[in-house]
Amino acid sequence: MRAGLVTLAALAVLAPAAQASNPSIGLRPGSADEQFVAVSAEVANDGVDLALPWDKIQPTRGNFDWNDSDEELTAFIDAGVDVRGFRVTGAPDWAVAGTKGCQFTMCPPARDHWDEYRTFVYRAVTRYGPGTIYDVERFAFWNEPDLDSKWGGEDFEDGSYEDYSAILSRFYAGATEANPAVKVDAGEVLAGSDTLRPWVKRFTRFSTDEGRNDHYDTLNIHGYSRTPGQVATKLNQYQALPGVTRVSVSEFGWSVGEPNTTSGAFKCVVDEFEQERMFRQAVEAVRERARGVGRLAWLNAVDRDRDKKVRCLDKEYYDDEVEEKMNPYGLYQANRDGTLWDVEPDGAPDEDFARAIAPTFDRLSAEE
Repeated sequence: MRAGLVTLAALAVLAPAAQASNPSIGLRPGSADEQFVAVSAEVANDGVDLALPWDKIQPTRGNFDWNDSDEELTAFIDAGVDVRGFRVTGAPDWAVAGTKGCQFTMCPPARDHWDEYRTFVYRAVTRYGPGTIYDVERFAFWNEPDLDSKWGGEDFEDGSYEDYSAILSRFYAGATEANPAVKVDAGEVLAGSDTLRPWVKRFTRFSTDEGRNDHYDTLNIHGYSRTPGQVATKLNQYQALPGVTRVSVSEFGWSVGEPNTTSGAFKCVVDEFEQERMFRQAVEAVRERARGVGRLAWLNAVDRDRDKKVRCLDKEYYDDEVEEKMNPYGLYQANRDGTLWDVEPDGAPDEDFARAIAPTFDRLSAEE
């Protein structure tokens, strides 16, 4: 690692004595492509969180192909990066309701295939879980199940939270049967609004009534917010829900550039200094005001809306080629003191896209 480089982990170990929380701080990379691995090796001393897609591993019934996932994990591990958790999603077409396969972004398994999902989870934890050569500690069930497009077109009014709770119980049973040391997380709830979403309120109440609160360790949320302080506010709101004992942010961040869509324009900031300031203040707010927070994971990926448009255009660096370049969350840049990387999508980091960490990261080290 280059001299003078201060990683995200520096924030995690420099909490004030009267802290409310001292979460680990990691990255959620967009893929295991070379540039994402390189960035993660530079900054993710608290590890990365990856996806584990059931539909890609078991595209046909009874047949498992773990090769791509093995290669992804190995790429990060060989670069010295711990893989802390998996987001397990994506039922294959043969396991969803109907005869046409999934017609949405994602679909849950049909009731007749819940036990097969449990078997998949059992195999995944056996292969990748704590104590294996991959040593992945946490397995989270799904991504934004409160969004109808990611739960087969159903939302809270259809009772989707009831099926989610029931499948989560099978997920928990398969995971802990494979390895009692594994941690199972619920959610990755879409939490972009300023108020609690109806789905998560009903899910936590229903799971409490059904006696299932011990079937997950942490409730994960996506903590995208208009202000840094709102990240802590949201965490406290979700922490107060029935049965929730621990919360984490599995995605958050702000991207440099001008708003290019009407959706999520609040995620855009004017420059790298503002991005770094928002990040620092969010971490400080969580430390000082939020309780029971285990992790903050910054999304290092191209941020796009539902129509696949890049939300924030960093024209200073990308001009008309923005659609072909990364518009990164989570690469904190200024002009001096170590280097993080914006990178070309077709290879290793390019020095033409190198930008430095803001000096405040050095000051954080001095605050210990």
